[in-house]
Amino acid sequence: MKKNRYPGIHSFTEQEHGQFFGREREKKELYRLLVLNPVVVLFGKSGTGKTSLLQAGVSPLLHEQLLQPLKLRLNDTSKPIARQLWEQFNEHDYLPDDTPDDLTLSEYCRRFDCSSGGEAMNPVLLLDQFEELFTLYADLPEQREAFIGQLAELVNRHTTDFEAVGDFPKVRIVISIRSDFLYLLDRLSTRIPAILRCRYELRPLDESNAREAIIAPAQLPGDFATERFEYSEVALNTILDGLSAQNDVAEGEGREVEAFLLQQFCQHIESKVIGKAVDFRVTPDFFGGKAGIEAIRDDFYAEVLKKFDDPETLLNVQRLVEEKLISGGRRILAERENIKTELHLSDTDLRLLCAERLLVQEVRGNSFYYEISHDTLLAPILRSRKARLEREQAAAEQAAKAEALQKARVVEAQLAEERRRRQRATGLAIAAVVGLVLALAAMFWAFSAQEKAEKAELKAKNQLFAYEEAERLRKAAEAVNTQNKIESLKEKIRGFIKGDAYGLARDSLSVLEKMSPTDPDIIELKSRLK
Repeated sequence: MKKNRYPGIHSFTEQEHGQFFGREREKKELYRLLVLNPVVVLFGKSGTGKTSLLQAGVSPLLHEQLLQPLKLRLNDTSKPIARQLWEQFNEHDYLPDDTPDDLTLSEYCRRFDCSSGGEAMNPVLLLDQFEELFTLYADLPEQREAFIGQLAELVNRHTTDFEAVGDFPKVRIVISIRSDFLYLLDRLSTRIPAILRCRYELRPLDESNAREAIIAPAQLPGDFATERFEYSEVALNTILDGLSAQNDVAEGEGREVEAFLLQQFCQHIESKVIGKAVDFRVTPDFFGGKAGIEAIRDDFYAEVLKKFDDPETLLNVQRLVEEKLISGGRRILAERENIKTELHLSDTDLRLLCAERLLVQEVRGNSFYYEISHDTLLAPILRSRKARLEREQAAAEQAAKAEALQKARVVEAQLAEERRRRQRATGLAIAAVVGLVLALAAMFWAFSAQEKAEKAELKAKNQLFAYEEAERLRKAAEAVNTQNKIESLKEKIRGFIKGDAYGLARDSLSVLEKMSPTDPDIIELKSRLK
């Protein structure tokens, strides 16, 4: 993979010392102080490049004096700081195999074993970002006091008689700290007097050094991502104007540029030059002039966020960077597995954030830790968080309004339904009253009809009885009349027989037999006519 000419927001490493320009005077001065003093305090504002100066500027020179630099950060509060030094020494095989992990700083330095060309080397402890001892250990006073006590023992032993320490290595210590925390070292001066004796301030790049830091890397030969390129004089002046902090410069002094901002901008230019011909010339139009510089500086964080297309992943990245990696306006560390568990970010997401140099990854024990790459990014990140929270609040308020409107609609619908129910109930009540009236009317009609029916039935029964009685009387009358006829005819037949009128007797008897065939008198008369 081809190298970048500019590290961007990433600090220069010792391996990148050939690309580190613009700090020739500073690295020589700090190197000379380190050779002559057991303790040196390096201080400067955030973004001035203290870590780059130590790693790419001074560290390569230390080997010439048989000094082995070892960087030690104090941002892992999960274990004693002395044990972190044990891990550093062990990683490079600077300790005997049987060295326990619960010794003091002095005991580890006494056991330090490193050589070059057969000559023993002495350790140089680079305590980078020393302010973390006061910020991250605010709630861990016992660990902080234990480390200060061990540091005092180590420093005081050497500063008392630096040239006569017996078999004890000549340990050098560099304390790198931000300017706004420098006053905290004064609190340690009673226990560590040497902490006040040798201090070196790293200021922003002056105009001459800034020009060198911009121009020189672009002209380096080698296996870089771009061909050699150059900047026009107008472009250089525009860049210096856009990146300089003239408000902080005393009258009569030249322009000063924060190293972090310069590297961030130049790395952006480098990415745009990829694919251009050798000796391509960068002009102000190429990067949009001063407005383009401001946009690059302010939009870096936003550009990194654009790499995440999935809305949920994007939100989790923002929560990681804007909330989990910042506390009290300062950068803090977060462990990889916790990030993956709490925010559901993948290793691919974290690798992308590191590749874009928004985050840096550190190995601690058996795990990886992540933090925002530089303090200079905090301002745009905090602005982004504020804007996001305002958007989320606006969205929440909008959702609350929508929910309230929906509830109002539901209540209105319920009231409308209640009105409809009341109307239906009123209608049903009216219908019930009407029904009741009709039912009473029907009942009255039914009672009247029943009464009429009963009267009609009684009348019919009376009429039937009268008819039956009349029929009985009629039949009785008919029966009497028929019997009278029979008796009269019987007398006539007897008279016919006496008068020997047998033919008339027989004819009358034939009629009589039809009227009463079983009558005994008729049977007797029939026998007389034979």
